[in-house]
Amino acid sequence: MAPLTFLSISALMSSAIYIVFPDWLKWAALPLANWVRWIGLPIAFTGFAILEWAQFALAKNWSDQPVKLKSQTLTKTGPYAFVRHPIYTGFLLILSSPLFLSANWFVGFTWIAATYLDLSNRIKMEEAMLSESFGDEFRDHVKKTGRFFPRFQ
Repeated sequence: MAPLTFLSISALMSSAIYIVFPDWLKWAALPLANWVRWIGLPIAFTGFAILEWAQFALAKNWSDQPVKLKSQTLTKTGPYAFVRHPIYTGFLLILSSPLFLSANWFVGFTWIAATYLDLSNRIKMEEAMLSESFGDEFRDHVKKTGRFFPRFQ
């Protein structure tokens, strides 16, 4: 967890520094055209839309902690028909947008790396729990869906 803590603090601090003292991070600037920088907004909005869609699809199965609820069923509708972790896809998209918006590789990649590391750890635990709870039904779902993005067969 030490690398995750380091990356999370780096992401927060670099963002704050970029906002207050942008010249301090000039060394990590990316020469992106303004239109490319604006791509960060639709990426973030897409992430928020996927996040909302996924929480709506989960309905009564949604929990802010990865726990097995008594009446829980395996959700395979909405975005879950395409990906196993669409909420995390939403987070990845939202927290990838600073790379474009800031045009600064240090700000962007610290957010992406911290998010990916955190989600990778969570997913291992969640998928083990889902496999134990739903057995072959979950394992079949894994074969048909991607982790963060749709699997094209």
